[in-house]
Amino acid sequence: MTTTNWPDDMTDDDAVHRLQSLMLLACEGNKDLSNGREYRAIRSQLLRRPDLSDVLPRYIRSHRDLASFWQFIKSYAPKWEDRRKMVRSTFEPLFDRVEGRTRPPIPSAKWTGRRTATQ
Repeated sequence: MTTTNWPDDMTDDDAVHRLQSLMLLACEGNKDLSNGREYRAIRSQLLRRPDLSDVLPRYIRSHRDLASFWQFIKSYAPKWEDRRKMVRSTFEPLFDRVEGRTRPPIPSAKWTGRRTATQ
């Protein structure tokens, strides 16, 4: 598994919990600038992780900042609790990965030595 140099001696699990907390606050319309900076920093590190890319929620890849995420999430559901439920459910695969319950997929070239099915 790839390692990341998280601030404050955080683990991958700590970072994912913190990111989820930031997303849940954003579901309620929280616009704290420090949260935005922290979101961008954690998002950036996670996007660099090939072992997590397949389980990172799509909206995190799509929304570079919390203002953009807010536009998306407020149109998803009119009530904040419905938004929070969606965030919690989409984070489950990411938590499963950082907690070691799942493993990243193995690229076919690693196990067959071939790049395509026709080779």
